[in-house]
Parts: sequence; C-alpha cells; structure tokens
Amino acid sequence: MPKFNRVLFIISILFIISNIQLISAQGVPDTPFIQEYHLPYPIVEKGLANDVRAIEVDQNDNVWVATKAGIYQLQKGTKRWISKMVKDDAGPAYDIDIEKNGTVWVGAWNGIYCTTPNGLERIKEIDHPISAICTTENEVIGLGPDGMWRFTKNKWEYEKIP
Repeated sequence: MPKFNRVLFIISILFIISNIQLISAQGVPDTPFIQEYHLPYPIVEKGLANDVRAIEVDQNDNVWVATKAGIYQLQKGTKRWISKMVKDDAGPAYDIDIEKNGTVWVGAWNGIYCTTPNGLERIKEIDHPISAICTTENEVIGLGPDGMWRFTKNKWEYEKIP
C-alpha cells in the first residue's frame, strides 16, 4: 500500500505542474479597471452634525446635508463643511430638495428654509416642524406632523391633514 500512495502522490504532483504550465502558456488576460475609492469628509470631529438625514447636490456640484445639528454645505473642491443656519435657528433638519433653478429648500424642526441672495433664510409664515419637502414645476410642498404647506403663486397655504 505505501508504494501505491507514493505513485498517487507523484501523479498528483505531475498533474498540478502540467496545469500550472498550461495556464502560464495561455496567460491570464489582464483587463484595465478603474479603482474606486472613498475620501471621508466628516462634518465635525464629534457631535450631532455627523447624524445626516438627507443629502442633495446642487447644479454647481456643492453638497448640501440635513443633519441633527442643522444644514451644512461642502463647496466643490473644498474639504471643509460650512454651517448654513444662524445659531438661533440651528437644530435638527430633516429633508432637502433643490429646484431646477438652483433654489435649495429645507425642512427643519422650526419650519422651512430656502436659499436667497442673503443665504439660507427661514420662511416666517411657517412655525411647524417640516419632515419632508419636495419641489415640482409649480410649487413647493412641505409635510410635517401638523399638516402640509404649499407654496404656489408666491403664497404659502396650510392644509391640515386628518
């Protein structure tokens, strides 16, 4: 029996060597590929700002995030996040939507915000939490636990939801 094991071992080795030579002769095709990678851009070292609820990218490739601590923007080509809310308004933000014209709309703990030439400003008529926001061709809709707000024809209208 030991002679049989030796013969079986030698045959196995020869088989492996012949397959290695066959693979080497044929070659393994090398195909180019793009290596994906991730560069982290933490908003703050520690804190509520890293609790992100929504992300949008505007027409200028700036990244907007709604976080537990407010709204932040990462401008294209930079690595530093900028807080867009004034300290008195800073608090949880829940959703972001960007219109085709570039206006950024935000649903937050204390209402709706939008971008203006002066920065991100709160809509004074709305003093309710807004957890979801969306834009269409003709209107902006904000939805919260107290009802729905619609901005049509430059006027905000409130609709209580049963």
